[in-house]
Amino acid sequence: MAETAEYDALGWVYEARAAANPAAKPSWRYYGALCGDCPGPVLELGVGTGRVALAAARRGARVTGVDCSRAMLAICRAQARAENLTDRVCLVRADVRNLPLSEGGFALVVFPFRGIGHLLDDADRLRLFAEVRRVLLPGGRFVFDHYLFDTAWADAVEGVPQPAGRVATPAGPAAILDTYWFDRPRQRLRCRIDVAIRDGTRLGRSYLSFSWTGPEAMGALIEASRLRVEAVYGDYGHGGLTADASQQLWHVRKEP
Repeated sequence: MAETAEYDALGWVYEARAAANPAAKPSWRYYGALCGDCPGPVLELGVGTGRVALAAARRGARVTGVDCSRAMLAICRAQARAENLTDRVCLVRADVRNLPLSEGGFALVVFPFRGIGHLLDDADRLRLFAEVRRVLLPGGRFVFDHYLFDTAWADAVEGVPQPAGRVATPAGPAAILDTYWFDRPRQRLRCRIDVAIRDGTRLGRSYLSFSWTGPEAMGALIEASRLRVEAVYGDYGHGGLTADASQQLWHVRKEP
């Protein structure tokens, strides 16, 4: 669980960095509403600091949130406690490829904000899909989103620090800078996150690893996992997966 250490190191700036990402708020709103409207038990994979789980719980849903990072779960747990939502949000530290959860317990499983990109190869993705199928009720749904790799963007930003938000620190306001490197043959990227104050003093550095998978390859993996694709969209408004789509948004069903 290499991503455990990655997000444990990133926890203190996660909220500020995520909020600066244009995809974050639409993702949080979409999944929060989707989970909040589900009449049965909900499982959120990669629950992080709880933006989606807590929004759903406020709407009356009962949510189990899974994450492998102690630091992220601690933030989520504290927020749930502060909002008196601990009776509706159950948090579990686990690897999404090996869920310590009973078979057939959930009407809906979600993996928001491109979290599936942390699984770096097809074997890991197949393990995820097998676990999702196992924990879904017959007829239950799995919804997740993922990157659409943008070659022009990657060429423009590779190796060049990109502004990724600001965070308050005891030393004063600090800039968050993301620097990307791409392994195109293996469809992987490495992101270095630096946090520095105005005089250039670096307050922190951490790394995240991602992969990307095209829609055709992703669809084949889902089909191989005996899950049925209901729809794949190009945005959170359910627009088509066209050449100018911002992402791939999958709605998948476990057959009754």
